[in-house]
Amino acid sequence: MLWVELQVFIYCIILEVKVLELIRPYEDPFDHTLHIGNEIIVALCYYTFLLQTDFVRDEMAQYYIGYVCITFVCLHLVFNLGLIMFLSVKEI
Repeated sequence: MLWVELQVFIYCIILEVKVLELIRPYEDPFDHTLHIGNEIIVALCYYTFLLQTDFVRDEMAQYYIGYVCITFVCLHLVFNLGLIMFLSVKEI
């Protein structure tokens, strides 16, 4: 039943992204785009978590899906840390 919880969580993230597109709570378009991009990456990571359950029966496929999840997390981390460093240097 874990896949049901993950699927509901993914739908909540998609709903949040749609609401953010409609409401646009951030004044700066850059902040708005950054937040939506982060939410999409999180949804992709949760989708890989969904594929780690009994939904995919092949163990090797789950093994490779785990590497895809690690890649998403690392790219997300590198992007956000690079952005923080870029904005910090820009302010100096």
